[in-house]
Amino acid sequence: MYARYLSAISTGTAMTFALLFVMQALIRISSGAMAEPEPRHPLIWERTVIEQPLEPEKPETFEKLKDPTELPPGRPEPETGTTGSGFPMPAAPEPAPGPDLVVGSGFNDGPLVAIVRVEPDYPSRAISQGLEGYVDVQFDVAPDGTVVNIVVLKSSSPVFERSSIAAAKRFRYKSRVVDGVAQTTRGVRNRFTYRMDRG
Repeated sequence: MYARYLSAISTGTAMTFALLFVMQALIRISSGAMAEPEPRHPLIWERTVIEQPLEPEKPETFEKLKDPTELPPGRPEPETGTTGSGFPMPAAPEPAPGPDLVVGSGFNDGPLVAIVRVEPDYPSRAISQGLEGYVDVQFDVAPDGTVVNIVVLKSSSPVFERSSIAAAKRFRYKSRVVDGVAQTTRGVRNRFTYRMDRG
């Protein structure tokens, strides 16, 4: 029994030393391979010369004065004196006479304008029955241009009413403006007509 333990210990020790020897040999081989420099590929740089100037030369339009306080001949002396650099400072222009702009004077006022108007969907039940007709609706336009309070005033058949209300909800307006404030417009009317294409 002891002989088995001794042989196992000796075999394990021999295997450990053998593995250490193999690992050192592999490290030497890999470090030698890494020591060799890799070939480098030369980079070729090309220089592009732009012959056209980036900004066109601007002709000089002002004459250079020898003395900064000297004015060109024919120019009157300003009434306001000079700036700190010695150059003459021009006088402030007179405000042009005109009516004063008062906020809320109606400058931005405008009528109700339709921006989006959509056609209603033709009800499938009406198509299957071959029905044509119309629906008159009335609604209010809120200050943000959306349609609210939709009411059916008159219709040729109830089958068209739901589709007409759904279409009216998708309308968008530029609201009426009074004194620069968007207003609610009440009692706007619209007729939806349903005709089948017989072509």
